[in-house]
Amino acid sequence: MTFVNVAPGTALSLSMNWNTELAYFVTPKSGPMRPMRTLIDANRAFLDDLPFGCRRRPHWAAFGRLLLIASDTSSTIDVRLATDALVRALEAEGWMTRAHPSPPAGLADSAGDPAVPRKLWY
Repeated sequence: MTFVNVAPGTALSLSMNWNTELAYFVTPKSGPMRPMRTLIDANRAFLDDLPFGCRRRPHWAAFGRLLLIASDTSSTIDVRLATDALVRALEAEGWMTRAHPSPPAGLADSAGDPAVPRKLWY
């Protein structure tokens, strides 16, 4: 069996199980990442959809490590840990909530305040 060294003291097999399904389907509500069903979907989203600088953030780095471990072992626990880390990273970016358009300037501040004069249109 061939191994590749990814971190000091950690070796992963080159025969990885990328077609393993995630613990549950993950569909971000906003942001640049695609819906994900398998480890390869998550890997492609991580490498192709995520801006390069984001991968250095601690939550994404943790997800990347867990994704590699899950693809190597394909154990239920490792896949669940990677899926949960993915969702935590998406939540940290605010991409698991739908982006709401901001109201026009002036309307958000004065809409409920009776002391603010309003224009009447006839």
